[in-house]
Amino acid sequence: MDLPTWLTLKDAGRWVGGSARGHDRGREAAVQGEVEDVIGTSEAAEILGVTSREVRRKADAGTLPAWQEDGPAGPEWRFRRTDVEQYKQVRESGEDRKSDSRTEGAAVLPATAIINAQDRATDAALTLADRLADLADLRETLEKGAQEQANATGAVRDLTDTIKEQQEEIAKLREELQAEREAREAEREDHRRPWWKKLFGGATE
Repeated sequence: MDLPTWLTLKDAGRWVGGSARGHDRGREAAVQGEVEDVIGTSEAAEILGVTSREVRRKADAGTLPAWQEDGPAGPEWRFRRTDVEQYKQVRESGEDRKSDSRTEGAAVLPATAIINAQDRATDAALTLADRLADLADLRETLEKGAQEQANATGAVRDLTDTIKEQQEEIAKLREELQAEREAREAEREDHRRPWWKKLFGGATE
């Protein structure tokens, strides 16, 4: 329940009762054909001057009267413009009362203060959860980047090993070629020797 600390007892009772019946009242409005009064999350956020996420939180908590309809991407929140504007007026009126209470010394309802503190704690917890989710996404991205870097390092290592193997094979081929050249040279040299040297094996030299 998103109750500000500045509400009077009368306002608090009227607001709590209206919020508890928020979802049903929104559906009834749609059934009664008030189509021109129905708006989406983005427009409600623009009217209230908050983010769409904040509007969805208020709708989900029942603070802001709303109902859900099937949309292209799944369930979507719908609001009555009059409900959103009334919510804004109550909030702005409460801010004025809070400002006046500083000079007039009006007491704040303890129960309302407790409820408001609980709401702030809930919002803080949701914000923390969102930040933790963002950190988890960041961690996943970093791990993915590290894995890609490891894969690249492995590919470079494999390429280096392949180059080394090819270099060794080339060196081996060079040795074989050199040996083959020497053998051919020895064979040609043997053909040049006189027959008598071949017969006596060069013993007369």
